[in-house]
Amino acid sequence: MEIVKVTYENGLKTKCLHLQSEKTIETAAPVDNNGDGSSFSPTDLLCTALASCCITIMAIKSAANGFELGAIETKVSKLMNLSPRRVGKIEIGFSFDRNYSEDQKRILKDAAENCPVYLSLHPDTKKELHFIYPS
Repeated sequence: MEIVKVTYENGLKTKCLHLQSEKTIETAAPVDNNGDGSSFSPTDLLCTALASCCITIMAIKSAANGFELGAIETKVSKLMNLSPRRVGKIEIGFSFDRNYSEDQKRILKDAAENCPVYLSLHPDTKKELHFIYPS
């Protein structure tokens, strides 16, 4: 089943159309790879997909276990390897607006580390997830 149509827009840019919703995302090559960095790079989207997937699965698992996830703010970082050029490390900090029991924290961590994007990434891609709870 087709899900996305990607069109080259010149200047190392693409437009990605989600066929079901008709929403679009534009990409641009990063400055360090001959682009102008004017939008998400494809590898930025990869890292963003990981953060988004982790949060989505945490929300599903928290609801299934009878507690509310609440608001989360994330900061996503990536480190590129040069030879071959690929994402070498993704680091995500999940800042929660509330504290949870130790069991709930374990559920959230397990959910994030078992989301489909996390499991789809190559094992050589380092993934560091940090869970930050209020003091």
